Amino acid sequence: MNKEIFKDGFINCLNLFEIPEKYNLCFLGVQTEIFEQFEHYDFLSVKELLDKEVNVVNEIRYVNNLSIRDLLNEFIDDEDLIKNMINNDTGFVKCYFITGVIQDLLIDIYKKGKGLAILPFKMYENEYSNLLKGYLKNSFDNDELDFIKQELSKIDLITVELDKSIYNKVFINGVGDEDCDFKIMLKSSLEKRKRFLNSRKEYVLNIVKKELLLKNDNKRNYLQKIEHYKESYSFFALEIVKDKFNEDKQINSLYYLDNLNHFKSDLLKRIEVNKVINVQVKTELKFFCNDIFKIFNDIFSLFNIINNYSLNEDNSQNLKNGINRYESYIENDFNDLERYVNYLKSCLFYYSSKEVLFIKGFFTTSINELIFFFKTEFGIRLNDSPLKLNISNFLTAVENSVSVSELKLLDKDVTISSNKPSEKQNNVLESLKDVSSIDLRKKIEDYYSFLLEEDENKKRQRLSDSDFNKFVNWLVYFYENDCKVPEIDEPINDIYANKGLIRFSLMDFYKNKMAKGNYCDALFDFYRCVFYPYRNENTDTIKKNRVLPEYRKIVNSSN
Repeated sequence: MNKEIFKDGFINCLNLFEIPEKYNLCFLGVQTEIFEQFEHYDFLSVKELLDKEVNVVNEIRYVNNLSIRDLLNEFIDDEDLIKNMINNDTGFVKCYFITGVIQDLLIDIYKKGKGLAILPFKMYENEYSNLLKGYLKNSFDNDELDFIKQELSKIDLITVELDKSIYNKVFINGVGDEDCDFKIMLKSSLEKRKRFLNSRKEYVLNIVKKELLLKNDNKRNYLQKIEHYKESYSFFALEIVKDKFNEDKQINSLYYLDNLNHFKSDLLKRIEVNKVINVQVKTELKFFCNDIFKIFNDIFSLFNIINNYSLNEDNSQNLKNGINRYESYIENDFNDLERYVNYLKSCLFYYSSKEVLFIKGFFTTSINELIFFFKTEFGIRLNDSPLKLNISNFLTAVENSVSVSELKLLDKDVTISSNKPSEKQNNVLESLKDVSSIDLRKKIEDYYSFLLEEDENKKRQRLSDSDFNKFVNWLVYFYENDCKVPEIDEPINDIYANKGLIRFSLMDFYKNKMAKGNYCDALFDFYRCVFYPYRNENTDTIKKNRVLPEYRKIVNSSN
């Protein structure tokens, strides 16, 4: 038989329609047997082939006890149709009759959505995401664009398949020239699918384009930021001061950390010898010194990494990670300095204008002196660097924390030699306590509202509603009773959050929201008593809690 006739007269060759195996084997078996019976014929067209009669009751070659009629009988419920397949009890039937039966079965498969490659458009549209997920699961390096390309290729192959004359309409007396119903329905569906896929392709390409543009913008902005850093320091000065030992193994007298520690010692001495402020204020200012020197040490480390980045740009991913990490540390540490602004505000109720001005001046002067020290000793001009905003924000907050009018009022109501509040200040303090009694609960509820949100890692609400209410009640009691731990019979057992986040929130609220000084032991007792899983943690471990950037982001997002 002519190979072209064989190819053109075979329905669903290679199972392009992706129909279930039982249907495909039936179609394959029936059509193969037809071609086997006519293997010695030399037909000129498919129409000529379909007009021939084929035996449907004899056993299929190479298969025992199975005929064409038996195969089709599995899928056809119409007994009259089966009987009519037999012409005058001879066991022969026109081939176009069998082709019509297969076309009708294809319509049934199509409508019921049993062929994955020939799903009706609505079914395909609804199943698109699942088909995509299945493809991506089994395709390691591919993406949605690869899937769309595959699907469009399937449409092209099926379109070519449908162009064969075997998909012409079958009539009672033969095969016509117009398309069969299955072909009409499927071609319409494929056209809609093609438009959908091309639309989806355009959508994905736009996303990829936007992501690429954003990536390029981020890269450009990042490089601009690095250039900004580079322009704000002296490469040679940094190289001289960064190492503790010289090339000859001798101690480097210009080593940055030694000089920074000397500067810190001088600043601490200045606090110690001052006769205007009392011991409590001196302690607080020493804490401030420790905090800002930690920040400025991190600032030097950041510039040192940037210096290394300049020398190793071809192998820079680890250096980029280091830059991002130290920038995050510095940003968080500057945010933590807010507690000193709150402390300065609280000093109005306890100290004279002279004392308040000294504290305020110490905050701003020490920062400005460090900026000058970095410029002259290390060649780092912080006011010309991207860190200028962090520094200026803090200095502005300090400057705005205490007004001239407040200081004038203070001079009228307080004696410089006294550390006790005046009568008027006592009245102010009492009124503040009344307001605090009303507002404290709201402040706590607002700040800790993140505990009612779902944790990204645990996939659960961080605290149940009932545990959250207990926690708020205990914390209100704690602050209303001068940091006294309440009696807790049933501590909280189920916490769906990183304990580092819980530690951070307690210490951050204590310092920055309640304007307290250094941490009291009662705060850590509260932590252990309230949260049962943390009952055995020691205070030093809690204090050393490392503040991750996401902690503040989580807390701030709910406020």
